Amino acid sequence: MNKRRVLIAVAVLVALALVYKLYPRGKDAPKEGDGAGESIADESEEARIKRAQLRSAEVAKAPRAVLGGTVIDGETNEPVPGAVVSLVRRGLDFGARLDPGQAKAPIMVTTDAKGKFRIGGLRAGRFSLSASARSYLPAIKDDIGVVAGDEKTAIELVLGRGGNELSGTISDIGGGPIGGAYVRAQRISEGTVKTLFRAPLTARTDAEGRYSIRVLDGTYYLEVGHADYVRQERATEVIGAPRTEDFSLVPGGIIEGRVLVSGTDEPVANARVTRSQRGARITGLAFGATATTDANGRFVLSGLKSGDVSLLAVARGYASRNPTSVLLSIAEHRTDVIIYVDAAY
Repeated sequence: MNKRRVLIAVAVLVALALVYKLYPRGKDAPKEGDGAGESIADESEEARIKRAQLRSAEVAKAPRAVLGGTVIDGETNEPVPGAVVSLVRRGLDFGARLDPGQAKAPIMVTTDAKGKFRIGGLRAGRFSLSASARSYLPAIKDDIGVVAGDEKTAIELVLGRGGNELSGTISDIGGGPIGGAYVRAQRISEGTVKTLFRAPLTARTDAEGRYSIRVLDGTYYLEVGHADYVRQERATEVIGAPRTEDFSLVPGGIIEGRVLVSGTDEPVANARVTRSQRGARITGLAFGATATTDANGRFVLSGLKSGDVSLLAVARGYASRNPTSVLLSIAEHRTDVIIYVDAAY
């Protein structure tokens, strides 16, 4: 398998997803008189800050939705306890929970003894769900729409048999297994934008660092992560036989800080903080690379590779003039980082 081709294909799909998500289409396109594109150049800096804080408060107060249901064995019709249910919201966050002030993280839960699952705190949108369990072929349910305050708790995800086992061991680079790590497999051989908005097949490692997912033939992009480690990504191909993919993870760093207005030190709410780093590959499946500030301008980035980390922040009406550089050691935790932003139009 030509891994370079696979990486290029992933990059193309991400670019297409960006166009698909952001290019105005039909009823989503700006309409005359709806305020889209109106200049706020005359708005004072104080008014802009207050507007951003009010918007953050409104988002926080909006009623959240709930998705839930049961994972079932398709042959016996019995519930499947211990299955991992993964959720993706249609959008460029690629299945991440991006709560203000917290590190970006994948959304996943494990079914209880009765095969039940429940995922709350969701904003309105369209979602995809997947369910995976050892020895079963995963199930996927696409295009689940919810509105604010919705509670859809009767969803059934039916697991089947067949496919090939994709398995391996996740360990610390210094030795020893990593329990509780997640492995997410996204089938990319279909080559469609829709693939990027589909919930990945997900497994968690046991106490010995072992994982197992059954998959259909195809090319998969794997992402392996843990809250305390730098994430890894890899392409693999499964054709007619089991496949083993082992990973060794490096302890990751954490950066906590605030986004402030240059000259006034006012906090900026709902700012998107992104990082770039030499040698760190970021695709649609990567987590920890972005964060959103809370009402006090606070943010957290986790799972960071050691080295020089460049940080940028963008908010409505504000943007970083220059990157903020942070030199990070292996597993270092920085809590004193300030990113300044200036008025932008």
